[in-house]
Amino acid sequence: AIQAGGFGRSAMRQIEHLASLPPLNATTMALDTVTKEFQTSPESLAIFAKISGSKVDAFRSNEEWYTRQGYKDMARLDNSYKWADPVTGVEIPVPCVFLKKDLSLSA
Repeated sequence: AIQAGGFGRSAMRQIEHLASLPPLNATTMALDTVTKEFQTSPESLAIFAKISGSKVDAFRSNEEWYTRQGYKDMARLDNSYKWADPVTGVEIPVPCVFLKKDLSLSA
């Protein structure tokens, strides 16, 4: 993955800009992502390592990234999604945070 190069930030700004234009005329963007606590937990890092086939070092979470882009915490849900281990079938509940951003502040 390419990180810290500004590509994600630039893409997100473009998406926000396009959403603010007709026909959408959006004034707010909302999204959800895995919580920081879950994404950076040893359990989650083990899942990512299993999926990728290599050790995953600690990293900044999606939640932290969106917060730096101006998104605010709106709600949290402990069992938003379930991740099923493709080998064992064991399901792990995945908590998420719902975030929003006032697009009028970005103009």
